[in-house]
This record gives sequence, structure tokens and C-alpha cells, in this order.
Amino acid sequence: MAIISKPVRLYCSCYELGHCWTPHCVKASTDVAKDVFSEAIKIYGALYLLTALFKRKGWKYYAKKFVPETLRSTLFLTVNGSLFVGLFCVTRQLLGTFYYLSSSFLPAFVAAGTALLLERRNRRGPLAIYITNLAVETGFRMLINRGIVRPIKNGEVMLFSVVSAVYLYLFRKKDGLPKSTLSVFKFLVGADENPDSTAKDANDNSTTSTTTTETTTTLSTTSTTTSVSTPTNPATSTTATSSSSSSVTGSKHSLLNVLLSTPGVQTLIEVVGPHWRRLVTSLKASPKHRSCPHSHGCLHYVLKGLCKMFGLGYVVQLLIKLISSISAIRRRPSEVTKVFWGRDSFGLAAFLSLYSVVFRGVNCTLRWLRQKDEAIHGMVAGFLAGGAMYFYNSLTVSLFCAAKLVELLYFKGIEAGRLPYIRHADIFIYAFSCAFVFHAAVLEPHALRPAYWKWLLRVTRNKFSNMNRRLLDVFGTESSKMFPYFWPKYDPRYTNMIHPPS
Repeated sequence: MAIISKPVRLYCSCYELGHCWTPHCVKASTDVAKDVFSEAIKIYGALYLLTALFKRKGWKYYAKKFVPETLRSTLFLTVNGSLFVGLFCVTRQLLGTFYYLSSSFLPAFVAAGTALLLERRNRRGPLAIYITNLAVETGFRMLINRGIVRPIKNGEVMLFSVVSAVYLYLFRKKDGLPKSTLSVFKFLVGADENPDSTAKDANDNSTTSTTTTETTTTLSTTSTTTSVSTPTNPATSTTATSSSSSSVTGSKHSLLNVLLSTPGVQTLIEVVGPHWRRLVTSLKASPKHRSCPHSHGCLHYVLKGLCKMFGLGYVVQLLIKLISSISAIRRRPSEVTKVFWGRDSFGLAAFLSLYSVVFRGVNCTLRWLRQKDEAIHGMVAGFLAGGAMYFYNSLTVSLFCAAKLVELLYFKGIEAGRLPYIRHADIFIYAFSCAFVFHAAVLEPHALRPAYWKWLLRVTRNKFSNMNRRLLDVFGTESSKMFPYFWPKYDPRYTNMIHPPS
């Protein structure tokens, strides 16, 4: 392990260590700029397009904001990468040598802070959270590699359980979570347990009950009339058919109607339908505690969350696996069965469904046992529900949730007047965390998250892997661990270095 205070120096040029593909510093920076720009515009273009489609933004967004936002984020990423290479060379020229920190940390810190100033303000916070999460994970891997700490089995599950307990305690309190975070947990566990949603739903129900009754009556009357009346005039029949066809086409449930009209599906509904309705009716009539906020019985409430989240999780993971396995399925069509029934096809479904079931079930159980309802129930339920992460282990998700929670609690402390507000903290946090990650990418790439390392190679067209890390082994960080035999093809006009004997 390299000690920062040690006067370890590396006497070589920036061509010999860093931009080994070209001996010219300016060209090295412009090469990286071109590569990053071409990849970033595709990444951010697709990202903003999908986000706009998901949020159903109107044509004004595409006409006025889509292109400027895409270009601005692309410029941010391009400056971050190209300025890092440029400052890498400038630092070498100023110091005449490479030190442990000057080789990567200092150039990355300045480059990252400068680049973030070009990005939109509302994206700076999320970027700082993301890169901080990555820096923490990278630092943890570095400590493990050095033998300073030992990984705890299922440690990410324990972390997620603690974080989930705090989140769902705040979820059960009035105005406990901001709207963006609140919507996520409403989606995961339902809105019934949130006091703000419960009060709003009660008001909405009182004002719309009459309208709902009238609508139901009208629909039932229309349905009866349609089934009894049979047009005899061909012109009338054609008009009725076209009118019905257009109404079905304009309906939000047109695809569902087509599916339900399939003979096989209709037969299945006729056979299973009556039994299913009886089962649902009996579940709705199951016992319910007087303080429970949900409409029907507790058993129905719990099982409803199970079915909904399991189906959703399975479909989402299925789509992800299908997209990522297209090439394999083309070569071997039999691989499609593994996509549908593979061991890892139900991980997300198990996680989401168990998270919802445990949270709902524990809340209802505590209400029955304690004969009252309190926000502390959400903390207990959230902690136990966090164990569902065992079926979808992800240190990245756990750390991200923890980082967002720290941010949330910090802003709550500011609102309460207990913590100071630090101007431009997001810029400093992003710059420091990004510098730490880039420092690891140069000196210890084996400590990076594999997916992030692949992303770095993608946006730089593999230039990040072309550094001569065998020279960096002098710092004692096993820099060449991933590339033990790599040696660049130097131009002999610009260096006297030769390939060392194997």
C-alpha cells in the first residue's frame, strides 16, 4: 500500500504513462473529447428521450428543451473527460514528475468541478449522489483489497434494512418524505399507510361517491341495452359497427378488450371467473382492525400487494433479460426458456412482492397486537421488509438508498435550523468523489465497480485501459493487476523505453 506522505516519485513523460496512443498532449485531449462526445450524445439522447416518453411530456419539450438539454449534458461529460487528460499533462509539466496524488486525483478534482458548472442545476445534486455512492463502494473495495476490513456476509441486506426502516418510518408520518421519494414508496407498498394520501383519498371519496354511482348505473344500463337490441337495417348495422369500432380504438383498454375477446381466454374466464370472484369476495370480507386504513380485510390487503408486485417484478426482469439476450437467442432459440424460467428470472419479483407483503403484514399485525396505530410500526415493518433484498442482492442499490437518505436527513436538519446550509456543496462533493473514483481508475482499476469500468472504456474507446500501469506499480497499489502483460507500442522518436523482459 502506498503511503501518501512518502516522497515516491515517478520520472516519466505523460506520453509514457498516460496517453500512450499519441505522443502529443493536445491531440490526446482532443482524441478523448471526440470519443466522449460521440458516446455521450447517444447516452444522453436516449436517456432524455425515454424520460420524456415515460413522463408523457408534450411536443413543446421536444421542440424547445430536448436538444439543448442533451447537448448541455453531453458537453458536461466531454469537458470532464478531456479536461482530465489535459490537466494530467499540465500537472506533469509543472511538477516535472508524478506523485501519488498528482497523477490523477488533482487533475480529476479540477476537471470534475469545472465540468459540473456547465451542467443544469437540477442535475448537480443527483450526479453528486450517484458519484458519491460509487466512491464509497470503491473505497470499500480498496479497504478489502488491503485487508483492512472484511466483507460481511449479506452486509448489503443489513444496510438496506436499516435504511428501509428510516424511510418507512418517515413514510408513516405526515409530511415525512418529499414528493419524489414519497411517490416511490407509494408505488412499492401502496398509499394506504401514508397519512397524507389517506386524508386526500377520504376527501376525494366523499365528493365523488355520487358521481361513481351514477356512472356505474349508466354503464350497466348501456350494457343491458346493447345486449338486447339487435339492428335489422344493414345501414344501421354498419353505422353501429363502425361507431363501436371507433370507440374501442379510442379506449385506453382497447388491447385488453382484444385479448379478452380471444376464444381461449374467454373460456378460461368462464371457468375460472366465478371461483376467482368468490375467492376475492371472501378475502375482502376477512377481519380488519378498526385502525387499519385500507378499505377491505387485512388478508386481502396483504395478498393484493403480493400479486401486484410479483407480477410487475417478473415482467420488468423478463423484459430486461429479453433485451440483453437477443443475440444469444438468435444463435440458440432454446435459450428463450432460460429467460422465462431461469434461476435469476424471479429475483426482482421475489424482492418487490416480499417487500410489499412484509410491510403490509407487519403493520396490520402490530395494529391487532397493540390495538392502536403509530408511525413506529412503519420502522419495524420497514426493517423486516428490507430482508427481501436477500433475493435481489445489490450493494449499489443499498448504497444509493443510504446516500439519498443522508441527503434527505441533511435537508430536514436545515429546515429545522439544526444544520448549516453549505453553498455549492454539491459541486465540491461531486468533484471530490469523482477525483477519488478517477484516482482509483488510474491506480487501482480492479477496485472499481465492473460495470463502471466498462462504461469508462466505452466512453473513451478503451483509451483508459491503454495507460502503462506497470510503471505505477512503484506506488504499491498493484496498478497492473488487470493488465500484467500490457506494454504500449511506443514511438521510438519520443521515448527510450523498451519492453522489459518477461
